[in-house]
Amino acid sequence: MNLFSFIGWSGSGKTTIITLLIKELISRDFSITSIKHVPGKFYLEPESKDSFKYLANGAEEAFILSSKELINTMLIDENFNIFDKYKKKFDQYDMVFAEGLSYGNYPVFEVFDSTKNDRLKGDPKKITAIIGDKNIIEGIRFFERDDIVGIADFIEKLTKK
Repeated sequence: MNLFSFIGWSGSGKTTIITLLIKELISRDFSITSIKHVPGKFYLEPESKDSFKYLANGAEEAFILSSKELINTMLIDENFNIFDKYKKKFDQYDMVFAEGLSYGNYPVFEVFDSTKNDRLKGDPKKITAIIGDKNIIEGIRFFERDDIVGIADFIEKLTKK
């Protein structure tokens, strides 16, 4: 699995960077899937709706299907590990982009905006590169946020095909 984590404070530009990288890397014929970590609790449907009721009454998973989207939902506990559960699925893609979480020894990119924060969110010892408007730690690879081609080149070099 070629997992690349993107962490940073809320509003730092993680989603923007990831969407631009997906577009760039797909143009290079890579297949990509993504994971968005949402801190806290959320429901795709209100408690009164069907898929929530299915899960609340014991279904292991519920699928929501429309003419354009499929969403798989399940209740999980604090021991759930998405990378263990979906390893076979993730292995079908050239790259997995995870926003807001990291796992194991896979590369971690911190997206940083000095107008919003004066320090990194992640542990500098675990950060592979910083993407932002200002290089605040020497010794860690730094990319300007508009250097999508350079970031994609770097990710491509880290990819094990």
